Amino acid sequence: MQNQQMIANKQVPVITAIAITRKVSVDQISPTAEACVPYLYQTAESINAKITGACTFVYDGSLDEVNSQTYLTMALPVESGPTLGPIDGISPEIHICEIPECACVTLEHHGSMENICSTYQEISEQAQQCQMSLNQSHFREIYHNWIDYSSPQNLTEIQIAVAK
Repeated sequence: MQNQQMIANKQVPVITAIAITRKVSVDQISPTAEACVPYLYQTAESINAKITGACTFVYDGSLDEVNSQTYLTMALPVESGPTLGPIDGISPEIHICEIPECACVTLEHHGSMENICSTYQEISEQAQQCQMSLNQSHFREIYHNWIDYSSPQNLTEIQIAVAK
């Protein structure tokens, strides 16, 4: 599916979130998400945290080669609370943190994740046409509407940081 949208500049504010961070390769993203994301929602419920946004994946590192790895932070935005760090009585892997603000370009991806690379390519091509420099090692995916991996009803916002 070819995106006919134009990229947009966006300033994303700091986000407080319940999160899990793992080092993953491309082929590990989906199984890692399947194992961890439900746990984020369970944790939010168990500590009575108010969810304030869509599940967000923050990638720090390049995934330009088949065997490359990146740090993936799976984050569930919640209302700011009194403390950051580990949550008492919960796995030490899950924590409350602040996802830093980010100046980025954004484009929506509609449908299956099987063709999400075409949307990333569209962002890169449009940024190049605008002579805009992107930080390809910091990007985010915000899952505004998630059914399952191959659903045509998925709506994922892709954000790629603007190089400083």
